[in-house]
Amino acid sequence: MEDIFQNIGTKLTLSQRIERTLENAIREKKLPVGSKLPTEREMCESFGVSRTALREALRRLSARGLINIHKGSGMYVSELNIEDAIKTLNLYYDLKFDRNLIAQIIEVRQMFEPEIARYAARNRTDEDLAELRGNIAQFRSCNPDNTQLESDLDNRFHLAVSKAASNPIIQMTM
Repeated sequence: MEDIFQNIGTKLTLSQRIERTLENAIREKKLPVGSKLPTEREMCESFGVSRTALREALRRLSARGLINIHKGSGMYVSELNIEDAIKTLNLYYDLKFDRNLIAQIIEVRQMFEPEIARYAARNRTDEDLAELRGNIAQFRSCNPDNTQLESDLDNRFHLAVSKAASNPIIQMTM
């Protein structure tokens, strides 16, 4: 574990270097899921950085779902779950938004959704079906002038169909 926590240098901002170092250690399983990170003080000493830079990196890792911070008990490596991956992709799309994005999303959905729907029909649970029915009921009662809610319900519907397909890769792409 000592090879993970060492002085970082300054080519990127300190917090970015810390984040990248910890992320790589997590991906390479040097910090396995569930493992407790050293204390802030220990990491600051090992990295040779300020507490501010470390905390910024830890906040970003936590926001990305790579670590959980439990006040009073420490910081732990999280198990990556599909919802966190989807949130990251959604954030990417929000930041990279351009006029063509919606057209591109619709195009991809038109290509893949018939097959995804087939998998969803075959693999769905009763819970998935209830979620889809509830979404459709909300959509039908939605005020057509409330475009934000309509868009949100549409997005939830497509995510629910992809979830019902029981394939996490499909969920990430939809």
